[in-house]
Amino acid sequence: AGEPKQKPAHVMKQRLRIYTIQVPVAKSVLDLYDYVDARAVVALLVHKCGQVIFDKGLEEARSLVEDWVINLMGEYTTHLNRRLLAAGDKVVDPDVEFKECKALDSVPYYVYGMLRGDVFSRRCISENADKWVYLFCAYTSNPPKDIVHAFYPALSIYSENRVYRKNPLSRDFLKETGGNVYMVDTFFKVVVYYTREGQAAVEFPPPHDGIIRRDIGHIRMSRGTAPLVVFLREGIDDPRLFEDLLLEEAAKAGSGSPADYGFGPFMDVMRTEVQAFLEEEAS
Repeated sequence: AGEPKQKPAHVMKQRLRIYTIQVPVAKSVLDLYDYVDARAVVALLVHKCGQVIFDKGLEEARSLVEDWVINLMGEYTTHLNRRLLAAGDKVVDPDVEFKECKALDSVPYYVYGMLRGDVFSRRCISENADKWVYLFCAYTSNPPKDIVHAFYPALSIYSENRVYRKNPLSRDFLKETGGNVYMVDTFFKVVVYYTREGQAAVEFPPPHDGIIRRDIGHIRMSRGTAPLVVFLREGIDDPRLFEDLLLEEAAKAGSGSPADYGFGPFMDVMRTEVQAFLEEEAS
């Protein structure tokens, strides 16, 4: 008789683990808005735009994004002012900036930055299609909490041992604040810009035990893709790498979007379109 077959020491089994979680039911639609993850919403929007770009082109995808954000602003304003509209009155100033909803107040910035970025750049596709494909793959494969910085970079201001985060990417705002050092996180790059005042007040390059280095280290350690770090000094290095990140200024090259004229004019167009949306809904 042959030798008995040996049984394998380990057996691989696939199991399905089910979790039961109790979730409270929202009392109104406004409660749903208050608990939205804006970063996840924008990440899903990018995925949806990709399919439209491949099937129908950039212009159709850009129009889709603009219509989407107008509908979001319009529906939110409708629910926010339901009693006013039910009484037959009109909304004079729609809340397109989501001042009453902290969960959504970053959405206009993300959408604005998306329309200004390489995703909808025909020039980027025509000059270097491989770069566009790489960027789109990065946008759709990285966590939403990280990739939103590629749409609207995070600006931190270091001044007199204080740090101010989540600042507008506006040249006028920087003139008013007068910070010593600016750091812009664009996901792919971290640009640290020393003003003339900063060069006199803060050590260059920043010391390894300083807060700037700690912030850079935290960014690099928390991501799957480590960004390139660039240090610039006003009056010594070429400032265009930093100035090009001030997205709230008017674009140097137009793409056919209201975002080409700057963030302020873009929001003015959104406000006008939302007013038209509300009037159409009322009729």
